[in-house]
Amino acid sequence: MAHGTQVPLIIVPQATELRKVKRVLFAYDRKQSLQPSQAEKVLALLQFLDAQLEIVHVTQGTPDNTPPAALAEALRITPAQYREIQHTDLVTAIQDYAGDVNADLLLAIPGEYGFFAEIFHRSATKKLAFNAGIPVLVIR
Repeated sequence: MAHGTQVPLIIVPQATELRKVKRVLFAYDRKQSLQPSQAEKVLALLQFLDAQLEIVHVTQGTPDNTPPAALAEALRITPAQYREIQHTDLVTAIQDYAGDVNADLLLAIPGEYGFFAEIFHRSATKKLAFNAGIPVLVIR
C-alpha cells in the first residue's frame, strides 16, 4: 500500500503510546536522490511539528558521517544531524538507531527500483513499518 500511494501514509503500531513528535528520524538511502518536492515536504513537516531532524544511512561499507552536499543544502542540516552506520541488516540498524536517538517518528521516502530490487525493498519497508515500534511516515 505504501508503495502505490501518492499521498503521505502514516503507519502507527497498535501498541504505540501517542506523544508529541519532537524528533524525526529520516531513513535515507544515498542511492536515491532527494527530489526538491520531497525536500519541501520534509521541511514543511518539520516546521508543522516543530521537530528536530536526524538522518541515518545504513551502509555495509565504511561509514562516512559527512552528509551529501545536496542533501545538506536541501534539508538545511548540519553534519551533526547526519549519521552513517555500518550494519548488514538495514531494518535492525534503523530500529536500533531510532531507539538510540529517541526518535518519535520514522520518515521513509521510497525510491524507484528495478523489478527484483522492488520485491526486496517492499519486504524491508513492510518489516520496518510493522516492527519499528514508532509511527512510520511514508512520503513520495
